[in-house]
Amino acid sequence: MFVTEEAITGGGGFGKGWSEIKIKPGAFAKAAMRFDYGRFNESVSGLEIGMSAEFYASEIPYTSLPEKEAIIHAGLCSHPVWKAKITTLTSPLIHS
Repeated sequence: MFVTEEAITGGGGFGKGWSEIKIKPGAFAKAAMRFDYGRFNESVSGLEIGMSAEFYASEIPYTSLPEKEAIIHAGLCSHPVWKAKITTLTSPLIHS
């Protein structure tokens, strides 16, 4: 494992490390709440906050530190903004 930044001398390349791959079964879960708001349905803005977690059957090295974890958790926050195009459907049978 790398303990200091000086031990890292460059990228390993695409062909390196394939013989070191091990399968570790696990699961991923994400829970979030999204709040949408906008102005007269012309623009859509929102705020999404939540958390995610990864669960593994055995402990895995998650960082370059010597600690190993079986449960890895993280928080998330996003702010999506986009324009909304509102169209009105009309029927040819309805005349004004």
